[in-house]
Amino acid sequence: MPNSVEQRLKSVLLSVIRTPIDPDSIQPDVPLVHKGLSLDSVTLLEFILGIEGEFNIMLDDGALTPAHFESLTALALAVQTQIDRQSPN
Repeated sequence: MPNSVEQRLKSVLLSVIRTPIDPDSIQPDVPLVHKGLSLDSVTLLEFILGIEGEFNIMLDDGALTPAHFESLTALALAVQTQIDRQSPN
């Protein structure tokens, strides 16, 4: 499923990380902020902006919490929720 939310998030993430990283090393359960990938605040902001562009959504204040960055899977669920909320009926 190359177009899954998780795969698309991984693609956006790889585009904002400044150091070369093997895409296969980003597992669905790897922490994005603490330990794991340890994204800094600038990279995290670029990642969020990239998510908005990739999925054509607007992430409201509070739409993403620190818990959503515990893993790619958790973030994918939050993004899918936003997509569902913002999709026209």
